[in-house]
Amino acid sequence: MFTVTGKSKRSCSTSAAERDLTDYVKELERAKTLNFNSTLTLHRMQMWHAIGEKLKRNDSEAVVLKAVTDRCMALCSQIKQFQQESKDLQDEVTEAQKKRLEIKQLIHENMKEMEDLKSKKEHEGIILACKINWMDDPKLRDIAMMLEDLPFSD
Repeated sequence: MFTVTGKSKRSCSTSAAERDLTDYVKELERAKTLNFNSTLTLHRMQMWHAIGEKLKRNDSEAVVLKAVTDRCMALCSQIKQFQQESKDLQDEVTEAQKKRLEIKQLIHENMKEMEDLKSKKEHEGIILACKINWMDDPKLRDIAMMLEDLPFSD
C-alpha cells in the first residue's frame, strides 16, 4: 500500500537549489582539475621511466639521449645562473632607487633650509633698510629676535 506521488518529500526552494548547483559545479570542476593533474603527473612519470630505461642501454639512441640530457642540464644551469644575475641586478637597481630617493629628500630639505635663510636675510634687510628702532616696538623686536643677526642700533 504505497503511493507514488512524483514529488520529493523534501521541499527545496529555488535559491537553495541554485546554491547547491553552483557548489556541485565547483566540486565537479575541482575533481576534473585533480584528475587532469594526476593524469599529467602519471604520464610524466611514465615518460621519465621510459627515458631512464633507454639511457641504461648503450645503443646509439641512448648516446644521443645522453647528449640531449647533458645539453638540457647545461642550459638549465645557465638559466639558473642568469636568473640569479638578474635578481642581483634587480637588487642593485632597487638599492640605487632607494639612495636616489634619500638624496632627493635631502635636496628637498636643503632647498627648504636655503629658502628659510634667504627669507630671513630679506626680512633682516627690510628691517635694517627702514632705519627704525626695532627694539622700541615689541612686535618688531619679536621678529628681529627670530632673525638673531640684527645689529643693535643705538
